[in-house]
Parts: sequence; structure tokens; C-alpha cells
Amino acid sequence: MSTTGFVEDEKYERRRQITFGCLISIVLLFLLAVISSGILLGCYLVSHRDDDILFQVSLNSSQVERSDYGYEPVHQDNDPDIYDVVSTHHSVTSVASLPPTSVQNQPDGQVNHHKLSEVIEEIWQASLSRYLAAGTDYALHFQGKTNQTENEDRAPKKLFQKMTSDIRRYSPIHRKFVRLLNNYEVGDDDILGRREREEEDFLNELLRSGPFIVLERFLSDQKLFSTSFSSEIYDLWFKKLDGRSSAFETVFVGVKHESRVFGLNNWIQFYLQEKAKRINYHGYLSKNQIGLLQLRFTWDGIMKPLSTMFIGTSPDFELALYSLCYFVRGTAPCLFSLQGQDIIVAYNESTQATEFIINISDTLT
Repeated sequence: MSTTGFVEDEKYERRRQITFGCLISIVLLFLLAVISSGILLGCYLVSHRDDDILFQVSLNSSQVERSDYGYEPVHQDNDPDIYDVVSTHHSVTSVASLPPTSVQNQPDGQVNHHKLSEVIEEIWQASLSRYLAAGTDYALHFQGKTNQTENEDRAPKKLFQKMTSDIRRYSPIHRKFVRLLNNYEVGDDDILGRREREEEDFLNELLRSGPFIVLERFLSDQKLFSTSFSSEIYDLWFKKLDGRSSAFETVFVGVKHESRVFGLNNWIQFYLQEKAKRINYHGYLSKNQIGLLQLRFTWDGIMKPLSTMFIGTSPDFELALYSLCYFVRGTAPCLFSLQGQDIIVAYNESTQATEFIINISDTLT
């Protein structure tokens, strides 16, 4: 063999060894990346395992699974268990009551999901000047997670740990709402007369509010009320049917019937009743970033195993939202998006003395 041939063979062998070495290095780096990813994923799952909630609730006779709620600390009073209402996924169920009205159910096609969501966003924006913020206007102490069948009280302390000011001072709506809450005592004629006057006063304040101006304009454009707007709203919320509780009383004040609690789905009433030591908070099931909180509590010793309420929202927003859904969808499910979250408001007739039940939940994907 010539010297030149020998040198060429040696160069070829060296290139082959280098190429082989590079391939081995690439394979090892790939395997290392896979292993590292697995380790990081495992660490993430372990670190978030305690933040997960898995529960089921009944919605229109079907079972709905919920999971994965997160929270962020507010750092109020140096207590690590006081949190802002924040979630990584959106799911919540509420129970409230609403009586039937003469309004006709509009087909879904006439007011589609997009249009409905737009007007609800407008109602939300119109109420924000009266929105109370967690960590600024109040502090919540969520404490232990619970479920509908839990026997043990998972929250030895109150839910509302701090309220920076008297709620009545935030706006005329708040002041007249709180005044009205105190006027639902059975069999007191003096209270009955005052309540009727204060219902009218509160209704007049509602009709002047931003959310109700938006609501009236939209319903008028859609021709969704047949008489006067104020009469329709009064009948919807304050008119009693067959001697039963009005929708306002059940949804916002709460009704006890045959050892059960119906309604009481308003955070202001909850706060006032907890402050008066009539409500004992037992823990939460879920919470999300627009202020919907699912919880469990007793009221005057009677258990409500599952309830959901907006936290921090103004009364005019809640009343406008529920009214809109009922005028647009009647007793059919009302699906819309609010602040990027899909929500259902569904009305189910109750066999009890509390007319209709409102279920608030996220839509299923």
C-alpha cells in the first residue's frame, strides 16, 4: 500500500470515529432532556397536588365534574390562609330562587351567545365603580376545603376577617339594599309597610343605576317586556306568588323552610349574618377570579351544604344579570361569557315553597 493510501485510510477512520462520537453525544443529550422533563413534570404535579379540588354537583339532572382550583395570598394580617379570589380553572355552582313571570321565553337564536355575553360585559363594566376588592375593602379567610357531605366544620374562624368600612357607605345602592334586608320578618305589619316603601325606594335606585340602564336599553331593543320596565322588574323580584316568598327575599335574604335553607346567595347578607353570629361558615369548595365562591355553612343552625355567591359585586349587577337571563332565556339555560369565563345560569322549578332555583356553573368542554 502506498503512503498516500495509508494516510487517506487514517483520515477516513478518524472522521468515522468523530461522527460516531457526535451521534452518541446527541443521543445522550436527548435522553438527558427527556429525563429532565420528566423530573420537572413530576415536581410540578407534586407541588400542585394539594391545590386541586375534585367534586361533583348536580346540574339539570346530570353530573358535572370540577377540578383544579388555585389561589394567591393577599398577605393580610400575616395570615397565610387569607387569599384573593383567584383561580386557574373556572367552575362554580350556585343555588338561588326566582319566581315565574309573564315574560315569554325568547328562542336562543334571536339573542345568541355572543350578543348576550356583550351586554353582560357591559352590565359588569357599568357596576365596577361599586365593586369592592379583596385585600383592599375586605379580607377573606377561606380555611379548609370541604364538600357537600362533610360532617366536620373545616373553618373554625369566620369567612370575612376584615371589612374596611360600613357597607352602607359605599353607595346609595348598598345603603338601600342593606336597609331592605332588615325588613323581612314574618307577621310584623309595621315591618311589612316599611318593607313595601323601602322596596319601592330600592327599585327606584336600581332603575337609575348603570347596569339597569344597560339592561332596559337592551330589553327594549329586543322588545322583551310587554308593559313598563319598572313594573316588570318589580313583579319579577318583589311580587309574591300564592303567598310564598318573593324572589328577592329568597335569593338575597334567604328563606328557611322545613329545616332547609333556600337562597341566601348574596355576599352582603352572608357577611351581615356572619357578623351577627347567625351564620357559621364551614369551609369552601371552590373559588374563581371574578369572585364566585362555592361554600358550605349553617344559618341559625340549619345546614346549607352547597351555596355559591358573587363576592364583592354590587347588588345592581347581580339583579341585572339574573333579570337579563330570565327575560332572554326564561327557564332555559342561559349561557354566556364574563371576563373570559363561560358561565351557565339555569332556572329549575322547585317542589318547595321557593319557586325557582338558579344554578350558576361553568360550561362544559
